[in-house]
Amino acid sequence: MKIIIHMVMKYISENHRDAKNFVSENFRMKSYSENASCIIYRFENTGWILSITFYKYNYSFIVVADYSTGRIPGYIGIMHRIIWEGIFTNSGEMIEKKYVHAV
Repeated sequence: MKIIIHMVMKYISENHRDAKNFVSENFRMKSYSENASCIIYRFENTGWILSITFYKYNYSFIVVADYSTGRIPGYIGIMHRIIWEGIFTNSGEMIEKKYVHAV
C-alpha cells in the first residue's frame, strides 16, 4: 500500500500545483474490511483520509484522497478541501477521475 500512497501523493503534487503544499505521505492504517469482491483500506494523516479499494477480479485499485483543514486540530487560516479520485491499474498506470480543490 505504501507504493500506492506514494504514487497518489506524487501524482497530486505534480499535476495540481495548488495542492502541493498539503501533500503528505506519513499515513497510518485506520481500518480494513474485506468481502468476496474487494478489500477496502482506510488510511489517515493530518487532515487526510485516504480510501483504497482493491478489486480482486481485475487487480486494480480505486483511490479516494480527501483532505480538509477542518480536520486539523487548532487550525487557524483559510479553509481548504481537496478531493481526488483515481484508479491505479494493475499495469502501474495512474488514471485521474476527479479533482476538486475548494478554498
